[in-house]
Amino acid sequence: CTLGSMCTLIVGIDRPRAGKLLLGANRDEALARPTVSPHVLVREPHVVAGRDSVAGGTWLGLQPGRLVAAILNRNTPTVGPEAQRWAAGGEPDRSRGLLCLDALRLDSAAQVVDWVKDEVLTCRYAPFTLFVADARGAFAAYWDGRIRVEELFPGWHVLTHGDVDDPFDPRAEAVHTSLRLAPPKRSEDLVPTLSTHEGARAVCLHADPHGTVSSSLIEVDWSSGATEYRHAAGRPCSTPFQDLRRLLG
Repeated sequence: CTLGSMCTLIVGIDRPRAGKLLLGANRDEALARPTVSPHVLVREPHVVAGRDSVAGGTWLGLQPGRLVAAILNRNTPTVGPEAQRWAAGGEPDRSRGLLCLDALRLDSAAQVVDWVKDEVLTCRYAPFTLFVADARGAFAAYWDGRIRVEELFPGWHVLTHGDVDDPFDPRAEAVHTSLRLAPPKRSEDLVPTLSTHEGARAVCLHADPHGTVSSSLIEVDWSSGATEYRHAAGRPCSTPFQDLRRLLG
């Protein structure tokens, strides 16, 4: 996500059973911004991800069976010392998508967390939330002028443009309601939720010039390494998901 857009990431830790990860993600972006659909972006380590053709980074990707990472825009602070920092202006040194791509080259979620704490002190990034998960754990790293890391425990979690499971975000509330009413068993079960259009609670956005431009589904069994990746190169409400298993090696 870039240019002030607000993506939605749905994550099931140990769902539907221990040792599994279910993930669904809508990417909201400028409709005219060029993008390359997920492909083998890095050969060693083997990274499959989409690519932003403007800045060269990615919004979501994985090392099959080993690591998953995604990045979302974060609200810019409006009060406190962090707000003064961003009000001072100045362009970021680097795209947030490149940060996500760097994370996908690392060996573990714990290593990503340690690395990002140093990275934000040496390079200026716009506010973000970086999600990362592997067999040992899942984390959200928040940056908005200060760095915070939250470990995500088993269950369903929703990330948009604030903290994980933000109780004041109507979109996150709507997604959690949907998950409670019909707990997903497979990643495909997330498509109806990713396709909802309910005003401020909408997950699939049809606005112009920004809106939902693509959607992804990921399923990982950490014990066996079995991984599934599906991608819709358009809005999930109207675009078929393509099976990307051939890319996973």
